[in-house]
Amino acid sequence: MKQLIFFVVVASFVLGAHIDVKASILIFEGFKSYNYVPIDQAYGDNITALSDSVGKYLKGNGFTPHIEVSYNTVGGDPFLEAWHDNYGDLINVAYPERQNKIAEITFIAEPGYRIKINSFDMGGWKKLDRTADVLEVVDGNGSLLWRAPDMHIEGNNGHSSFFPDVDAYRLTIRFGREWNIGIDNINFDEMPDPVPAPSSLLLLLPGLAVLARKKF
Repeated sequence: MKQLIFFVVVASFVLGAHIDVKASILIFEGFKSYNYVPIDQAYGDNITALSDSVGKYLKGNGFTPHIEVSYNTVGGDPFLEAWHDNYGDLINVAYPERQNKIAEITFIAEPGYRIKINSFDMGGWKKLDRTADVLEVVDGNGSLLWRAPDMHIEGNNGHSSFFPDVDAYRLTIRFGREWNIGIDNINFDEMPDPVPAPSSLLLLLPGLAVLARKKF
């Protein structure tokens, strides 16, 4: 019995039985004003509560105190703007600062952590269906990790939801090229870096398994 208990304890340590994953949701609410208004670059940084001096958030299964967020319009000004309504059925969205430009929302994890983008919603302005030219997630090296299988953005009948489910130390959501497409409800995780299993322990696992079987 002792051998089996020891095997289970070692296996749990090596395989990392529990990973502390925490999630926040950017809802672009609580700003002082909307419509043609730049989004504060501090919005989404190091979230530890449902609101801060910049805006409001939703809580997933925790908060994301080790993640920073930034906003940019490629070829335009270094920010995105906030709009209140009429992007499908979404309320309060982010969109590119200029027409025919690409919006970027970048998430950067502090050392020892990773960022994972779970999902986000998009809607078409004036409640009209739109088509994105670009809708993707890239890592810190610019490598493509995810691209939307369908560039259609619902506006006439609600909104469209996307589920990248990708992680890295740095991730950027890129979409456009027009400001008639807005993004909302960005659900993202922070995850601690997995601790590499010592190779010596990995080599012990097969022998421990055999020992446990012999005793029972």
